Amino acid sequence: MPLSNQLIMAEVTSHKTSCKIIRMTEGDLPEVMLIEKASFPAPWTEQAFRDELVYPFSYPYVAKVSDIHPSPVLGYICFWIILDELHLLNLAVHPVYCRQGIGGELLSFALNPSLPQS
Repeated sequence: MPLSNQLIMAEVTSHKTSCKIIRMTEGDLPEVMLIEKASFPAPWTEQAFRDELVYPFSYPYVAKVSDIHPSPVLGYICFWIILDELHLLNLAVHPVYCRQGIGGELLSFALNPSLPQS
């Protein structure tokens, strides 16, 4: 691997942010919407996120510094589990916390076969 890539990888891995992944609540939506609008040119509406909170097959989760409120939302993931299939709908990380492994943690969480069914 070229030295420049090694330096970039070392920098990224040395600034990992530890986070807790918990079920998204309506109280998280203002921060989720800020991240959504900063991340996508055609963002989801707040109503779309509200819908995900109530669908029985939907799994909306947020990454936070801790599970104690108030704790800032670092990122979020929304996915559906239908039968034995996972459908990834949305995943974003706050721009300040990008490249710190949070998106990977959210994706690993979603792919975990022991994910509690709600």
